[in-house]
Amino acid sequence: MMPRWPAVPGENPQRRQTAISPAGVRSRHAGPLGSLLRGMPCLDLERHSPDRKSIMATRSFGRPVGLRREMEEVVASHTARAAEKIRRQGLATASLIVFAHTNRHRPDQAQYGAKRLVQLTVATADTGRLTKAAMFGLDCIWRDGFLYKKAGVIFPTLIKAGAVQGSLFLHPDDPRSKSLMASIDVLNRCYGRGTVACGTATGAKGGTLRAEHLSARYTTRWGGLLAV
Repeated sequence: MMPRWPAVPGENPQRRQTAISPAGVRSRHAGPLGSLLRGMPCLDLERHSPDRKSIMATRSFGRPVGLRREMEEVVASHTARAAEKIRRQGLATASLIVFAHTNRHRPDQAQYGAKRLVQLTVATADTGRLTKAAMFGLDCIWRDGFLYKKAGVIFPTLIKAGAVQGSLFLHPDDPRSKSLMASIDVLNRCYGRGTVACGTATGAKGGTLRAEHLSARYTTRWGGLLAV
């Protein structure tokens, strides 16, 4: 057993350790403890950030959503945004989760919440395939008669797009699909998110984020200029 420094009543143990000489620290502890006590970082910087294991796209609605068509637009929009993120990182997903729930802070309203895991036969990053799977998940959890406050999509099992394994009947995303998705991503980056989208997501308004307390935009909008 390694020797311990004698304790002094009322003394902070960490402060006592920082006052010990580096040689004293090395004689009692292995590793970079001496450098750590002197405030020197001992972990190497990661040259590349690790691949993400999952990703989620969700928003609370600016107003309650009670129409099925409107919810489809919102879920499709979330799916497209999450798909764009994983393509940017060279990933694909083998499953997705669709969820929706009402406002838990409104006990005067009927409450409901559900989620559905949809397994994909072949991992993909194609927005069309993922939107189709998300619509299936929404079909399973949707219930009429509720005012939904939040919905979203989760990709819980991300893998490298180059390591996708095909199946007997389906194959990974073909070059035409990848080229189409790349073109859509470029257009949306150049002209704004949602410029090009699947038909289901083109009218997504219920999921608009509330913006009631924005700072004045003096430098980007004529209407934001101060009136004197």
